[in-house]
Amino acid sequence: MNINFKPMGSFAGLDYTLPQVANLEAFDADEELMSLQRMVKAGIIPSGERIKEFIAACFQRQELGSRVDELLLCMISIFKLQEQECCPATAAHKEALAILDVYRFASLN
Repeated sequence: MNINFKPMGSFAGLDYTLPQVANLEAFDADEELMSLQRMVKAGIIPSGERIKEFIAACFQRQELGSRVDELLLCMISIFKLQEQECCPATAAHKEALAILDVYRFASLN
């Protein structure tokens, strides 16, 4: 009997590049983070692309280190919402989580 094993929940094949934020000077990181948190508290799942843009803007402004923990907590809440709604995590959400985790790990060393 032949059995085929396939990885489930694999992060292979995802795009880990961050988008370039065009209007970086006008970007208000505090307001954007509060907006993301309000969405999650209201039961709305923000798009993974929006989160990746937030990460990119903070990274380009060299502010990601001070925001990574808050954003990871927000991501945890997003994944809980997705679980409650029985919808799988999007590729962009997985990419954002991996980017944050790698950044957090790299900044510790």
